[in-house]
Amino acid sequence: LFRSRNLVASFTLRMTPEYAVNAFDTPIGCRFPTPEHREFLVNYVTQVLTPAERDAPYTRMTELVSKVIDDTYARFADEGARATPKQYSRGVEPKVDALLEANGYDFGFNGTGAVWFQIADYLFQLGAIHEATLAHRHAMPILPDCAQLSSQVVDLYSEVRVESGESLTVAFQSLLQSAMRDYPIMAAPTRFDIGDIRIGAINLAEVAKGGSASGVKQLKVMYLLGTYLLTKGFWLDQETIRKMRAPAAYIDHHLARARENREEIKWLAFDEFHRTRIPSEKVNNVHSAVEMLIREGRKFGIGVIISSQDAEDLPESMRKLMTGVFIVDSSNPRNAKLLQDYYGFSDTCLESFSRG
Repeated sequence: LFRSRNLVASFTLRMTPEYAVNAFDTPIGCRFPTPEHREFLVNYVTQVLTPAERDAPYTRMTELVSKVIDDTYARFADEGARATPKQYSRGVEPKVDALLEANGYDFGFNGTGAVWFQIADYLFQLGAIHEATLAHRHAMPILPDCAQLSSQVVDLYSEVRVESGESLTVAFQSLLQSAMRDYPIMAAPTRFDIGDIRIGAINLAEVAKGGSASGVKQLKVMYLLGTYLLTKGFWLDQETIRKMRAPAAYIDHHLARARENREEIKWLAFDEFHRTRIPSEKVNNVHSAVEMLIREGRKFGIGVIISSQDAEDLPESMRKLMTGVFIVDSSNPRNAKLLQDYYGFSDTCLESFSRG
């Protein structure tokens, strides 16, 4: 009973340092994201860099974000001639420091020069998975790292102009600075983790209130962040692991996790989904991310449940992918007729709605 209680938990996300979540985290040991994770990151960062008053990102912003994400991971990896992996520093993770000291870790000349990837690999080989995970988090890129644009990106996109007249690269950096100020929990290494729970609920009420244009933008960003938190361990199967760019020592660890994933059906439920719908908008990155979950999640054993209050809250592309629809209440005659148009039930059923 005690163990079961530890596997069920609910959380309320807050915009404070102890709730920092880095969406760039990869599975331990992996230097680069899986294809599914990368697709999520492009959606996520593009949403972060969409001005609050706009219905869609600037032209070619998604393309720029995709390139920057690839460049940023490559820059902080520990492979390649131009790679500059992040340096280990004492005092950042006391548990890691203590374990290294207890095992007499050799830091080399003057005790400097070790990088977080080396530390994580060493601790993993000791069997200290938790401490290795903490070290791995500090090896990962974080959102502010994306501000350093490569010369190739500047050459490709500096001539692209946005509505204000500034270049797309300048707009990218300006919006990134604003995001780091407005969303501090997204601009630091991960501190908040849901662990190995089996049933979890994340309450976004304190960080996703909606209302104003900036509030609506924050709501969408936090929906994406909450989705990442709940699903980050789902995207592993044997095929994915074989393509991972990680030292061989990690492969068996991830294969074991993949076997667990294959044997389990995972359900992700989005309540109050109407809050993600913005009338008249052209691009909705929350809907794109959820649609990707529906399309790609099946082969990973992921099921998606969406609940909302209006027939129009779900886009047509998402409705076409549904395998089951449960209508509890039609709300009003107009909504009932829309539901009939969308899902094709009989006039007899439509009449039953009007009778309550």
